[in-house]
Amino acid sequence: MATLSIASKANQATSVPALLVASYANRSDPNALVDIKFEEAETLKSKKGTSVEFVSASDAPVYGSEHAVGRLIEAYPFLQVHGQHKAPVGYFVF
Repeated sequence: MATLSIASKANQATSVPALLVASYANRSDPNALVDIKFEEAETLKSKKGTSVEFVSASDAPVYGSEHAVGRLIEAYPFLQVHGQHKAPVGYFVF
């Protein structure tokens, strides 16, 4: 099972993209099983200064929304567009 941790008091622009992709994965495929957790803080305790952490079952954790979205797309191929490594519709690139 994968886990997405989000600092709920952080700037939402830094966390919403990963939250949207993880939520979409959970809704689109019941086997995706991305556990979404919120910490009531501006940054996560696990990594100083970041608001997003993604840990998949087989990989080391990644930090930041951009890295989390990339790892989600790698972990769940149905998120890819026509087999290419592209973000799903609605993902904002910063």
